[in-house]
Amino acid sequence: MEISQMKNLKVNYHLLEACNFGCKFCFARYAQKSFLSFEHMKNVVEKVAASGIFKGINFAGGEPFLLEQLPELIDVAKKKGLKRA
Repeated sequence: MEISQMKNLKVNYHLLEACNFGCKFCFARYAQKSFLSFEHMKNVVEKVAASGIFKGINFAGGEPFLLEQLPELIDVAKKKGLKRA
């Protein structure tokens, strides 16, 4: 597949492993409850946008709403032109 054919690709970015739910149907079973620093997360989003390959990004987890800086990270993605996946 050529890069020109990949313009509709989106990224599922799993921000953290932590989750405050215990859903029985959830496939995610993380042993470690850690995550990157906010600056590293922001850097990943900026690199995804700068690649020119991806049109959108989906923030996932764990539970991404546990991340206090999620609104700021969403703002970075929007300002860089990434759409909601």
